[in-house]
Amino acid sequence: MILLLACALFQDPAQDPASGWKTFAIGSWVRVRTVTKLDAKNETRSESKLTLVERTKDSLILEQETTIQRETRKDRVVMPLKPPSGTVLKVRELSRAEEEVVIGGRTLKCLRVENEVEATQGGVTAKSVTRMWLAPEIPGGLARMRVKVLSPNPLEVELDVAEYEKK
Repeated sequence: MILLLACALFQDPAQDPASGWKTFAIGSWVRVRTVTKLDAKNETRSESKLTLVERTKDSLILEQETTIQRETRKDRVVMPLKPPSGTVLKVRELSRAEEEVVIGGRTLKCLRVENEVEATQGGVTAKSVTRMWLAPEIPGGLARMRVKVLSPNPLEVELDVAEYEKK
């Protein structure tokens, strides 16, 4: 899962991974719905609310409240401002275009970026194709994401922002 997160957050090593939260005040939040498909018969649906609670010089601290099958759990997530030490990323952009996405009744202009990503950490290499719809008015900057992990363990992830609040 760490490699999957790396694929999403650091799709462009030159890009500041915290840029999606930089212009938002503490207390800004985003609610996302996620579907994780292990194969045609096994999928997990969850809903998470991520709230920006703190900034440090090296990371952002988010409170994550996640509900999976009527069970809710709260965690603090530390989002590093640079890839973890020992992480090697290879990114190849496949396409880029502007598209509109509707979130909570609002139509947002998004930049859709599709990348082929290879992330290696601790001797394990994950390969994926990641499609992201980026919107600067959403805390975190992500409106929608589709990830197809090709190896080492194939799976698909669909993430959609349901609502958000800027502070």
